[in-house]
Amino acid sequence: MRPYIDLNPYAILSLPSTATDEDVRKQYRLISRYVHPDKNEGNLHAKKAFELLNKAYKTLQDPSEVAFVRQVIEEATKRVDDDLKIKKKEYKRRIGRKKGSGKVEYPREIVLKGKDPDRYEALIQYMTCKVFVELDDRRRRAIDLEVANKKRKREEDQEKVEKMKQEAEFQKKWEEGREERVSSWREHQKGTLFFFRISYLTLCHLTTAGPGAKKSGGATKRKRTTMLRPPKLKTETRN
Repeated sequence: MRPYIDLNPYAILSLPSTATDEDVRKQYRLISRYVHPDKNEGNLHAKKAFELLNKAYKTLQDPSEVAFVRQVIEEATKRVDDDLKIKKKEYKRRIGRKKGSGKVEYPREIVLKGKDPDRYEALIQYMTCKVFVELDDRRRRAIDLEVANKKRKREEDQEKVEKMKQEAEFQKKWEEGREERVSSWREHQKGTLFFFRISYLTLCHLTTAGPGAKKSGGATKRKRTTMLRPPKLKTETRN
């Protein structure tokens, strides 16, 4: 576990969690005399120690922060008590003692709240530090996640802007090349019409002198034909 004892303001001031506001003020004045940077010139750790002390004191002056710290301590106390209950049950099961069969002498590692209060308080302080570490890790993960989400959103927005710029540039070039495309298309149309006209005239010339032509007086007469002839119209007669 990382050493995050500086997250517990009571541990920084070397006070129990039951300390009053007056106890906090007296302890802060006492410790600040020894760790103040003006009285520890040349000591590189004095400034950091005084900053931690000042932060802990300000935390315990804020009722909302005090309430949060006490919630953490209550959670730590609950965890310690639950852990001790589990150890007692496991110890009874291991030695084969049943419920109500007599007094059980527990080993030293199974701390009894009434018999060893100092050790019990040390367990609570250790668990309090552990809970602070868990909360701090959770806070750091939330911050990292928020930073990652903001970074991803910023990249997505930048990508959208870049895409819009590319589309606008393409549209601009498309509009600028409109006259050139129209002129090219017109030239293409002129060439196509000219080709079809030449082809049509050539085809008409070939069909006017076909294999059905007759010779007359040594001269060759060709029957004039056309590609398509419309049907003759008949006049209607009334009876």
